[in-house]
Amino acid sequence: KGLKVSDIPYMVAQWDETKNTLEKEDVSVNDSETYVYWLCPNCGYSWSTPPKTRYRSSGKCPCCDTGKVIAQELALYDHPFFSRISMNV
Repeated sequence: KGLKVSDIPYMVAQWDETKNTLEKEDVSVNDSETYVYWLCPNCGYSWSTPPKTRYRSSGKCPCCDTGKVIAQELALYDHPFFSRISMNV
């Protein structure tokens, strides 16, 4: 048993419904081996990490929290942050 992703409001809010094939009701927050997708409702950044890592982060988005994302990732994805700044990559 234990806590599931569906039990934690910030995890539910960031669960990427379009990319995940698993149901959040079936995924334990202590799972450190299964990678699932998360989507920030504020900036639209999408990333993959195990639920245990997400749970420990207390819902912080790696983009919003640090104010930056690796330039290589920005070049690979159409990210809202990238469109707001001018960077020479």
